[in-house]
Amino acid sequence: MVISKDILKTYNINNPPLTQLCRKKEIQQKYDIYNSNNQNKKKFIEKVKNELKINNFYFHVNDFPYYTEDNIVHYLVWYSDEQYLLEFVKNNKNILTYWVNNKNNSSIKEIKHAHIFI
Repeated sequence: MVISKDILKTYNINNPPLTQLCRKKEIQQKYDIYNSNNQNKKKFIEKVKNELKINNFYFHVNDFPYYTEDNIVHYLVWYSDEQYLLEFVKNNKNILTYWVNNKNNSSIKEIKHAHIFI
């Protein structure tokens, strides 16, 4: 089921989704395959940690985005301090909504990150 702009806007920093949102079937399959190999996750975490040694945050398009309407792009921002997330959001006026998943709904718990939708 496609996640509309209106549904996305029901989630925010104070009200993140309590369960994983849906992805397109082919994206979910790629996500499952990727996550089945622990080395993939380790390499990705190391990459992000290295980025955070250089920059205050690491912003990129989500490789496994939720199934949103076509005009919405799902990004991730990884950060070491919540201040950097707040500054990032404040300086990006095109953000539709954003949130940080609860620990029980986060696939990567080792590094703080937010889901951002533009």
